[in-house]
Amino acid sequence: MDRRLLYRWLASGVLWLLLIVIVVISIRSINIVNRTGHIAANALTIENEQTITGLRDIAQSFAVEWATWNGNPESYKQRMSLFLDKVPTLVPPDAIQEVTASSVLSVDTKNNEDYRVRVLLHAHRLVPVADAGSVPTTLIPVTREDLARLQSNNSIDISQLPASSWQDFLLYVEIPVKVENDQPVIAGWPVIITPEYTKGSIKQSSDCNSLASDDFATFVNQFMSLYYGGQPLTNFVVSGVNIKPVYGWKLESVNEVRVNNDKNPTQARVQVLVSAPGVSNLTQDVYLKLKPTGNSFLIEDLGSI
Repeated sequence: MDRRLLYRWLASGVLWLLLIVIVVISIRSINIVNRTGHIAANALTIENEQTITGLRDIAQSFAVEWATWNGNPESYKQRMSLFLDKVPTLVPPDAIQEVTASSVLSVDTKNNEDYRVRVLLHAHRLVPVADAGSVPTTLIPVTREDLARLQSNNSIDISQLPASSWQDFLLYVEIPVKVENDQPVIAGWPVIITPEYTKGSIKQSSDCNSLASDDFATFVNQFMSLYYGGQPLTNFVVSGVNIKPVYGWKLESVNEVRVNNDKNPTQARVQVLVSAPGVSNLTQDVYLKLKPTGNSFLIEDLGSI
């Protein structure tokens, strides 16, 4: 009797243990399914990608129009009405400003409807200057008022005229955007905030530390002259490599050529000065990947790194 009772208790224990294991496995499976569903719901699907692209585009366009000031209230209101259904009576800033470049730096959200888009604007603004003599004449505009004063009084001292110069500014703004009926819409005015975008870094290649030989420097000088001059590069590049010359530039000088090995270089960093109409002394850091061929070299790759 004792053995039978013992066997019953053992059988019951095994059954209860199996039930507990089954329950635990079921709970874990449910949690895994829920997590997988949550991840899948937040995955970057084609629809999500289109939504984010739309948010970025409308925020960037709105920021550019908002920061473009020409002193014309009607024009400003008309441009704002492209993004807002009801535009309040808005007095544009008393300023002349243009946006020369813009970029979207981030898109943040706490749900699938409300977003905050941060946009960096490079603006060009007319700013009064106290000492016009300290500003290059190319940056000081001639206004109609200036011309009118000159015509009415030929004896006026031009140096005493009030002057404004074009100056560059960076504006970092945050724009609220909503998604309504699967379409992005502007939900408020841009707010100027402190820049917090990630900064990059420019580092020298640790592999190219040796000065190149005179013969190799001559080879590089010839190649760079053809490359920036838009001339054929057939005799300088490996067959089949897609390195094409640029046009409209001129090589002014090769300032420095450093290689990873002064005897048998396979990599080179070349610092050059180039120019173009209206542009002088533009510095370029060019990296070359080389293939030795007997007593000379062929170029396998050209780029920034």
